[in-house]
Amino acid sequence: MSNYIWIGPRESDIEDCKELFIGSITIFGSNEKNNISYCKSRNIRIDHNIPNIVENDFWISNIKKFKEKYSDIKLVYYNSEFSKCLSPELSHYVINKNNSYLLDLLSDKSSTRIALSSFVDVVPFQNVVVGSDLNLISCFPNYNKLIFQEIRSSGGNGTHIVDITNRDEIIPYMRKNLLISPYIENSVPINIHLLIGQNDVLVFPGSIQITQKINNKILYLGADYIAYSKISKKIREQIRKNSKLIGAYLQKLGYIGVLGIDYLITSKEVLFVEINARYQASTPILNKALKQAGLNSIQYMNTLAFAGQNLPEQKIIDNIQVPYSFISYIEGTWKKPFSMLNNIISSCGEIEKVCYDGFSEDNIITANSYLFKIIFNTNCVSISPETTLNIYENLIDIENDFYNLILDKSPLEIKISLLNQGVNITDSAKEHLNEIGEIRDAVFSAVDITIFNDLHINCPKKLKFSFFSPWIIDLSGNNELWLYYYKIPLCSVEIDIEDKFCNNTTDSSIKFSRICFWATDRLRIHHNLTCSLKKQGAGCKFCEIVPCNENLSLNDIFMVIDHYIDNANTFNHFLIGGGSEPRDMECKRILEIVKHIRTKSDKKIYVMSLPPKDHVILKDYFNAGVTQIGFNIEIFDQKNALNIMPGKGKITRTEYFEALKKATTYWGKTGNVRSLIIVGLESTSSLISGIEKLCQLGVMPILSIFRPIPGTDMENVVPPSNDFLKEVYTECENICTRYNLHLGPDCTFCQNNTLSLPFWIQ
Repeated sequence: MSNYIWIGPRESDIEDCKELFIGSITIFGSNEKNNISYCKSRNIRIDHNIPNIVENDFWISNIKKFKEKYSDIKLVYYNSEFSKCLSPELSHYVINKNNSYLLDLLSDKSSTRIALSSFVDVVPFQNVVVGSDLNLISCFPNYNKLIFQEIRSSGGNGTHIVDITNRDEIIPYMRKNLLISPYIENSVPINIHLLIGQNDVLVFPGSIQITQKINNKILYLGADYIAYSKISKKIREQIRKNSKLIGAYLQKLGYIGVLGIDYLITSKEVLFVEINARYQASTPILNKALKQAGLNSIQYMNTLAFAGQNLPEQKIIDNIQVPYSFISYIEGTWKKPFSMLNNIISSCGEIEKVCYDGFSEDNIITANSYLFKIIFNTNCVSISPETTLNIYENLIDIENDFYNLILDKSPLEIKISLLNQGVNITDSAKEHLNEIGEIRDAVFSAVDITIFNDLHINCPKKLKFSFFSPWIIDLSGNNELWLYYYKIPLCSVEIDIEDKFCNNTTDSSIKFSRICFWATDRLRIHHNLTCSLKKQGAGCKFCEIVPCNENLSLNDIFMVIDHYIDNANTFNHFLIGGGSEPRDMECKRILEIVKHIRTKSDKKIYVMSLPPKDHVILKDYFNAGVTQIGFNIEIFDQKNALNIMPGKGKITRTEYFEALKKATTYWGKTGNVRSLIIVGLESTSSLISGIEKLCQLGVMPILSIFRPIPGTDMENVVPPSNDFLKEVYTECENICTRYNLHLGPDCTFCQNNTLSLPFWIQ
């Protein structure tokens, strides 16, 4: 391929096959090594999905330059549709192109769906001319939102979300011929590469399409091959089957070469959306994996297909693993200072490569323009329990209402964001803190901070993509610690310092920190060094407890309790909890600890344990001096509970509810009986109905945000979005209010790692 010229949107599209080309003409590129870039030479970034945004003369004049330099050039287009602007003389040099009639047919989304609907399921649609008499409600009666899609468009540029309750939203589309489909909220977009030869139809590993709703458009931002591999085998097999059928159909029509098929998947269905008769934005990522497997690139195979030569066997392609994802950042999705990018690159192990494509922070940046692309060596999305797409909140910056409320210093939005996105501490802030003491490593790979005097927040700092967080703690000019949001100073901040006794040891040489955790205003006592369920291989998949065979004696526990009472008696209450033990043994052990505390202190005691088999122990707890008790259901959905908590999940939800109900006969219905629920591990309907049931019993719900801790089985599961968490908080708090309860706990210090606010702030 010595005289092949690549023509397309990005220079990085040929990153792993650049040896095939003597040069490239691209919209975005470096202008180096025989690349000619439209944007680089103009110091601008543009929205390349806008039709005819680049004048034809740019392409034609630069093709002629290559033609003058090389005697026999061949033009390879990312999308051969764009070669239509060429004169017959230059068109002669275009290779790997299907006939124009077929390309026109496939670019018509309506015609394609009609043609394929006879043998695969397609997204429901109507082809309409929008007018004032259009009855949107009757189009798809079961949906409140619709997708208005231009017949020919790409990159999401022609895809719009319309609320049928607002007639004003259709005004911009009057007299346009559009494809109208239901907006299926509980669905995930999928893309599949096909390569069609004369005798072959190759199906390549699929990817989840990363899309974002921006200004009522659904814009394409990237792809995740890793997350696709986690989709159920049944759904993936159906996608493969449908793709083979579509490929065979196109082969009969005479189509040759590469194309992409877009689908929507629900929990049970695979729905065809459209065909993209070109290379895909995710092709470079696929090429990277093919190269590592010793195979040729898609560009090379595409040339083989047009030459009628043999392609690899499908079984070889089936063995390809694509361990990458990527995000193409466009204007409006990266709000951090560009100067932070280099710091993130040097610190973040999840980044495989950054493709700048000629980007510079001094570029003129226009609306929705492409900036740069980051390739990750891990997933950046996952599918939620409701079959929606969760994207790591730190990866995409959107200036929306949530963002603005944070700048207005709204406690709820600030807390949710910090709980979910974490915070980074600058070197100067760390040096300042080192003069006071070590920063305490809080629970859940986090640091505990206090802002606004009494808002305590547990902020992750060691999770995936933590370095992308918009939150920073830095030293101000007045030598004070300040909290910054996108470099905007928000408020002063305090950071909890490490307990000075944590490295002391018991007579059995066990560190105090393994037995207790002195944090905020409580002393947490572990009744066990590990978890018996973990030791049996049935531990909770989200839990970071490491199984061990060490025994913890009551004497060791008593020694630690006595030490803190004698030397650090500034905490307000005890919390007894930790890794699970066999249920009968756990109750007896906890009771002994409670009795010992009561010989030394009259502080409140909160017991957090598995629900006892024998409810008689509840009376024993109460009589011994337990003042608050909690049995943490964590997941209401029994099927999900068994899958995620194979040990604890065997305890039925009924057993939990019965134990909680019995506990209210001793501790009342005002919040002394509690149950913690993890938000993000089940459907919203299951969560909300469970919260209602707890409140009906007089049990205080505590909401904990799912946090994917490194080293756990669920470290790559993406937590819910900030907006979702706010919606859940609001709905659950409203339920609690109806029953004269609040989301717990009631102690403001102990609210640090929960989805709750001090009651007076609410």
